[in-house]
Amino acid sequence: MKRKRASGDQDKLVYQATKLLHRAAKKAKAFEVQKAVRRLKDARAKGRAGDETAVVRAKAADVDVVVAVALRRCGVANTGAAGEPWVEKLNKDAAATRVAAHKMVVEASRDVDAKATVARRAALLRADPKLRAEAKAEAKAAAKALKKRKTPAGGATALFVDALDGSAPPEELADAGGGDDDDDRQEGSSSLLESKDFQLYNTGIEDF
Repeated sequence: MKRKRASGDQDKLVYQATKLLHRAAKKAKAFEVQKAVRRLKDARAKGRAGDETAVVRAKAADVDVVVAVALRRCGVANTGAAGEPWVEKLNKDAAATRVAAHKMVVEASRDVDAKATVARRAALLRADPKLRAEAKAEAKAAAKALKKRKTPAGGATALFVDALDGSAPPEELADAGGGDDDDDRQEGSSSLLESKDFQLYNTGIEDF
């Protein structure tokens, strides 16, 4: 069952990553074609012949090669036959290289890399019960600490009670008196709770 689920998760990741990268690469290719056409029109408007082959090369850019190389670089999948020189194909195709370097493809690659990192973490947690338990405990403790810092009402009372029995640490007592500092701490805690790093940290834990 675990092997089947792991295989299903990997297939889903490859499908989603391929779809995301392919969409970005197609848009980037269309942009490069438009740029080549615009340059040709500008050249002809100025009485020059222009480079028609640039338009042809831009239209012939192989999107599949761009996607395959991006998937390999993100560690998602080894697309294609074993040993097939995808990187070499990309390097020989100047138009495809420009597509691969386009902002939309780069951003899509970063998203895919983040998804792959989350998937690898989830796989590790499923495979190792001890690691899964440790990760759960760490995430629970971190969320509890952040929630305690974020609570505006009742926080000072709880801190005062803790101070009576000496359980409140000195740094919390020092922070308890400042109004502006409290607002900054609450705002920082909220942003940390919503941050991508904290979400990535917790991803793959709640399901176990």
